[in-house]
Amino acid sequence: MILVSAFEPFGGDDVNASEEALAALVRGAAATDRPDVYRLSSPGTGDAGPLFRPLRLPCVYGEAAAVLAAAVDADCRGILMLGEARSRSLISVERCGLNRIGAGLADNAGRLVEGAAIDPDGPDELLASLDVDALCRDLVAAGIPAAVSDSAGGFVCNDTLYRTLAAFAPRLAVSFLHVPPTPAQAAAAGGANGMATDMVATAAAHAIRFLGAGGARHA
Repeated sequence: MILVSAFEPFGGDDVNASEEALAALVRGAAATDRPDVYRLSSPGTGDAGPLFRPLRLPCVYGEAAAVLAAAVDADCRGILMLGEARSRSLISVERCGLNRIGAGLADNAGRLVEGAAIDPDGPDELLASLDVDALCRDLVAAGIPAAVSDSAGGFVCNDTLYRTLAAFAPRLAVSFLHVPPTPAQAAAAGGANGMATDMVATAAAHAIRFLGAGGARHA
């Protein structure tokens, strides 16, 4: 089972593109005997798709990682995190979590942090515990605009990625996809960098299959 997380809205928005995509993924999946676990469909293959469990995270430093960690159980085989990046126009496959926070934006608890280490005793970066280049190639081959990113930013997304890698990698495959805003969000902000929710959900489905098929690199 792959644990798939997305974030609540932040910064005054009513929606979060990552949460919208996860909701679309759930709508297209099959129910299982666990009410919180779904099976990804595999059209035309006749094979049962991988299991995934959706999880909504608060946009709060430290708390998001704690909620995610509490959801990891004995059935969990990998973790896929989705987060919105308002300035990006394609799917970003994050290569690492950086040991810093500071984005000039308060989290949903009102905490504004600038230039602080997540773990003063930790390494400067922690690498995602899967082959990010192979995952990116898989997305591009499927017609999804994607690129590998070497910076997950300095907000709650990066904080959660770094803390989750520290807690679970390399025992579990841990990956993070930053996704563009929805077209409606982009239009409201006067930009043109939005991505359709269905395409983002398709990217997440590819990542779930990638993790489920053992694409992780446990270094």
